[in-house]
Amino acid sequence: MSTIINGSSPSITFSDSTTQTTAGLTAASPTITSGSLTFPDATTQSSGSGVAKAWVNFNPSAGSVTLNASYNVSSVTYSGTGYYVVNFTNAFADNKYASAGAASPDSGAYTCVVGTNETNNAVYSAQTTTTCPIAAVRSYSNVLSNPYVVCVAFYR
Repeated sequence: MSTIINGSSPSITFSDSTTQTTAGLTAASPTITSGSLTFPDATTQSSGSGVAKAWVNFNPSAGSVTLNASYNVSSVTYSGTGYYVVNFTNAFADNKYASAGAASPDSGAYTCVVGTNETNNAVYSAQTTTTCPIAAVRSYSNVLSNPYVVCVAFYR
């Protein structure tokens, strides 16, 4: 069951009755009243289930990284062509978080490999509670490369 608030664009749609109930909505009264709907704040974002605990959008280039936008990421360290380390502002409870990412190239096609422990490379290490190494690899040639932009999200 979906509820569309305000019936016109822009609108907010809830996809299930649990979310509707949490927002103070019922089938009989699907209208939001002042103070009934709360969007996540920083505390809810960092402790809530199923939301990104950290994310980053950055532009790498030879020797440096420019952060475009981020949440709970203090910096990204350039560790060599295609290798970067994301540094978290607030540590995760453990290193068992999930990560997902993508890279957008200047030309060609890339795949962003995220959080992989490549033990044969001294520059690249396993993810910890405070850092996560990532690599950008050209999908058609399996060669490390500095893409135009890298976006990664981290979940726990």
